Amino acid sequence: MKYLFLSLSIIITLFASCFVFVPNVSAADPNITSLDNPLQYQDGDVMKGITDVQVLIGVIIKSVLGILGSVTLLMFVWGGIILLNSRGNEEKIKSGTNTMLFAGLGVFVVLSSYILVNFIIGLVNK
Repeated sequence: MKYLFLSLSIIITLFASCFVFVPNVSAADPNITSLDNPLQYQDGDVMKGITDVQVLIGVIIKSVLGILGSVTLLMFVWGGIILLNSRGNEEKIKSGTNTMLFAGLGVFVVLSSYILVNFIIGLVNK
């Protein structure tokens, strides 16, 4: 029952957090609806869209790394919960420790590959 409640609360929290990124639509004129381009940036007084492939890939990589950080934090918390609820059970202690260990190793592998690719691209562009 505890796991069902925990799972439902995580799902509801993730679902509700999706609405943070919904644009604010003015109710002054219901006939006019405008949606902002999420790939726009401001250059002085002019709004420009991302048309360069390298910039678009950079935005995607930045977003994926942000999601990776969130997932890693959740895995560390999940491993900690397993450890706290182990009550001396060796299998649960090993499971919680492995969860936290593999979350750390996964972040290390992803970030080191990002650094390596960034270094190689920097050498190629010179």
